[in-house]
Amino acid sequence: MAIIWYKQDIFKQLVSELADLWPVRKDDGEAAEIKQRSLNALRFFHIFYTAFTVLGVALYNLTPIALHAWRSARGARSELGFVWHVAYPFDKRHPVYHKIAYAFEVCSGVSSVFFMLSSDLLFTATTSHITMLLRLLQLKIRRLAPERGAAGGGAGGRGGRGAGGHWVATEDCLTEIVSCVKVHQRLIKYFNDLEKAFSLVNLINTVLSSVDICCVVFVIVLLEPWMEVSNKFFLVAAVTQIGILCWYADDLQSASVGVSDAVYESGWFRCNTECRRLLVNVIQRSQKPLYFTAMKFNNITMRTYASILTTAYSYFALLYSMYSKN
Repeated sequence: MAIIWYKQDIFKQLVSELADLWPVRKDDGEAAEIKQRSLNALRFFHIFYTAFTVLGVALYNLTPIALHAWRSARGARSELGFVWHVAYPFDKRHPVYHKIAYAFEVCSGVSSVFFMLSSDLLFTATTSHITMLLRLLQLKIRRLAPERGAAGGGAGGRGGRGAGGHWVATEDCLTEIVSCVKVHQRLIKYFNDLEKAFSLVNLINTVLSSVDICCVVFVIVLLEPWMEVSNKFFLVAAVTQIGILCWYADDLQSASVGVSDAVYESGWFRCNTECRRLLVNVIQRSQKPLYFTAMKFNNITMRTYASILTTAYSYFALLYSMYSKN
C-alpha cells in the first residue's frame, strides 16, 4: 500500500486515461455483451473477494476469544490467547502487556489485510478493463472490410480483375485501421505504465506467497491444532489471492496476443496495399505479448502460479524434514 501511495499521481493519471479509452457506444450489441460480461465478472469477483477477506480477518481475530469463552463455559481453566505467534521483547503474558499485544496484533492484522485488499482490487480492476478493451479492439478489427457480395464485384467497390487477370483489392478502410492502430498503441502504453507501477508489488506478492503458504501449512500440520480452522481459512485465502492475480495477468496476456488472430480473421485481403502494411505492423506488435512482471525477473502467468505452489511445497518438505529430525 505504501508503494501505491508513493505512486498515487501515476495511478490518478492511469485512471484518467482509462476513462478516456472507455467505450461509449451503446448500439453495438456484440460489443455491449463483451463489456457487460467483463463488468459482471469483475463485480462478482470484487464482492466475493472482499466478503471472503473480511470473513477471514474476523475469523482469525475472534478465534482466540471464542476458544477462551468456550473453555470458560465448560469450567476449564483458560487464558485469552493471541492472534499471531510473535516474539516480543517483554513478557506478553503479563496482564497489561497481554492486552497491548492482543490489540496490536488485531490492528496490524486488519490493516495489513485491508491494504493488501485495496491493492488487489485496484490491480484486478485495471487489468480487467485493459483486457476488455483489447477484446473490443479484436471485435473492431474482425469487422474490417466485410464481405459485401459475390467475389468479383458487387456493392462497396471491393475490387475487380486487373489487366493481367489478377485480383486487385481496392477497398479503402484506412480510417478504421488507423483508429484501431491508435487504440492499440494507447492500450500498450497504458499497460506499460501500469506494469511499472505494479512491478514491485508483484515481486513482493510472488516472493512472499510461497513463504506464506509454506508457513501456514507447517502450522496446520505440526503446531496449532486449536487454530486449525482459521489457519486453513488463511491458507485458502493465500492460495486464492495469488491465483487470482496470476489469472488476471494471464488473461490479459492472452487478449493481447489475440489481436494478431483478429487481424488474420478480418477482411484484410479486401483492403488496399497501404492498409495491409498497417495491419502487418499490428500483427508484429501484438505477437509480442503484454506480460506483467515481478521487477522483470519473471513473467506473471498461470505458470507462475503453479511455480509458486511447487516452491511452497518444497519449502514445507524441507521444514518438515528438519523438524522431524529434531
